[in-house]
Amino acid sequence: MKSLRLRHVLVPFLLLASNVTLADVSTGPTNVTKYLAYTDYGSGDVIIFVNTTSMPAGCGSGFWLPPSASGFKVLIAALQVAYVSQLPVVVNADPTTLWPGSSGQFCRVTSLMPS
Repeated sequence: MKSLRLRHVLVPFLLLASNVTLADVSTGPTNVTKYLAYTDYGSGDVIIFVNTTSMPAGCGSGFWLPPSASGFKVLIAALQVAYVSQLPVVVNADPTTLWPGSSGQFCRVTSLMPS
Protein backbone atom coordinates (compact mmCIF):
# COMPACT_ATOMS: atom_id res chain seq x y z
CA MET A 1 0.00 0.00 0.00
CA LYS A 2 2.80 2.41 0.89
CA SER A 3 4.59 1.79 -2.43
CA LEU A 4 1.36 2.47 -4.30
CA ARG A 5 1.03 5.87 -2.61
CA LEU A 6 4.69 6.63 -3.26
CA ARG A 7 4.18 5.80 -6.95
CA HIS A 8 1.32 8.33 -7.10
CA VAL A 9 3.65 10.96 -5.65
CA LEU A 10 6.62 10.16 -7.89
CA VAL A 11 4.78 10.03 -11.22
CA PRO A 12 4.08 13.81 -11.30
CA PHE A 13 7.73 14.48 -10.42
CA LEU A 14 8.90 12.33 -13.32
CA LEU A 15 6.47 13.93 -15.74
CA LEU A 16 7.85 17.34 -14.84
CA ALA A 17 11.40 16.13 -15.48
CA SER A 18 10.68 15.99 -19.21
CA ASN A 19 10.64 19.82 -19.41
CA VAL A 20 14.40 20.20 -18.86
CA THR A 21 16.25 22.06 -21.63
CA LEU A 22 19.94 22.46 -22.45
CA ALA A 23 20.03 25.97 -20.95
CA ASP A 24 18.74 24.74 -17.59
CA VAL A 25 20.78 24.60 -14.41
CA SER A 26 20.20 22.19 -11.53
CA THR A 27 20.59 22.03 -7.81
CA GLY A 28 22.08 18.98 -6.22
CA PRO A 29 19.78 16.99 -3.95
CA THR A 30 18.22 19.52 -1.59
CA ASN A 31 15.20 20.18 0.58
CA VAL A 32 12.53 22.84 0.14
CA THR A 33 12.85 25.16 3.15
CA LYS A 34 9.86 27.38 2.36
CA TYR A 35 7.69 28.63 -0.44
CA LEU A 36 5.62 31.76 -0.88
CA ALA A 37 2.52 32.21 -3.00
CA TYR A 38 1.69 35.75 -4.05
CA THR A 39 -1.98 36.49 -4.67
CA ASP A 40 -1.51 39.83 -6.41
CA TYR A 41 1.87 39.62 -8.09
CA GLY A 42 1.69 37.66 -11.34
CA SER A 43 -1.77 36.37 -10.42
CA GLY A 44 -0.27 33.80 -8.08
CA ASP A 45 3.48 33.51 -8.65
CA VAL A 46 5.14 30.98 -6.34
CA ILE A 47 8.64 31.53 -4.95
CA ILE A 48 10.65 28.50 -3.79
CA PHE A 49 13.56 28.48 -1.36
CA VAL A 50 15.78 25.42 -0.96
CA ASN A 51 18.46 24.35 1.47
CA THR A 52 21.62 24.14 -0.55
CA THR A 53 25.07 25.60 -0.24
CA SER A 54 25.73 25.44 -3.96
CA MET A 55 22.95 27.24 -5.76
CA PRO A 56 23.26 27.05 -9.54
CA ALA A 57 24.86 30.00 -11.29
CA GLY A 58 22.41 32.84 -11.73
CA CYS A 59 19.86 31.45 -9.24
CA GLY A 60 21.37 32.64 -5.97
CA SER A 61 18.06 33.72 -4.40
CA GLY A 62 15.87 30.73 -5.27
CA PHE A 63 13.29 29.76 -7.83
CA TRP A 64 9.88 30.85 -9.11
CA LEU A 65 6.96 29.57 -11.12
CA PRO A 66 4.08 31.53 -12.67
CA PRO A 67 0.56 30.09 -12.56
CA SER A 68 0.45 30.29 -16.37
CA ALA A 69 3.17 27.60 -16.65
CA SER A 70 2.25 24.22 -18.08
CA GLY A 71 2.00 21.73 -15.26
CA PHE A 72 1.71 24.45 -12.59
CA LYS A 73 -0.85 22.57 -10.49
CA VAL A 74 1.11 19.31 -10.63
CA LEU A 75 4.35 21.06 -9.70
CA ILE A 76 2.69 22.83 -6.77
CA ALA A 77 1.31 19.51 -5.51
CA ALA A 78 4.77 17.93 -5.81
CA LEU A 79 6.30 20.98 -4.09
CA GLN A 80 3.91 20.63 -1.15
CA VAL A 81 4.70 16.91 -0.79
CA ALA A 82 8.44 17.62 -0.89
CA TYR A 83 8.11 20.42 1.67
CA VAL A 84 5.90 18.60 4.16
CA SER A 85 7.78 15.28 3.95
CA GLN A 86 11.21 16.91 3.57
CA LEU A 87 11.77 14.62 0.58
CA PRO A 88 15.04 15.59 -1.15
CA VAL A 89 14.51 17.01 -4.62
CA VAL A 90 16.51 18.33 -7.55
CA VAL A 91 15.28 21.62 -8.99
CA ASN A 92 15.95 22.37 -12.66
CA ALA A 93 15.52 25.97 -13.73
CA ASP A 94 16.07 28.44 -16.53
CA PRO A 95 18.60 31.07 -15.41
CA THR A 96 17.71 33.33 -18.34
CA THR A 97 14.14 33.83 -17.06
CA LEU A 98 14.42 35.65 -13.74
CA TRP A 99 11.43 36.57 -11.60
CA PRO A 100 10.36 40.15 -12.42
CA GLY A 101 9.03 40.65 -8.87
CA SER A 102 12.45 40.96 -7.27
CA SER A 103 15.91 42.30 -7.87
CA GLY A 104 17.18 38.94 -6.56
CA GLN A 105 18.14 36.01 -8.75
CA PHE A 106 15.06 33.77 -8.79
CA CYS A 107 15.20 31.41 -11.79
CA ARG A 108 12.07 30.02 -13.41
CA VAL A 109 11.50 26.35 -12.51
CA THR A 110 11.37 23.87 -15.39
CA SER A 111 11.13 20.70 -13.28
CA LEU A 112 11.21 19.33 -9.76
CA MET A 113 12.33 15.74 -9.30
CA PRO A 114 12.86 13.44 -6.33
CA SER A 115 16.55 12.77 -5.76
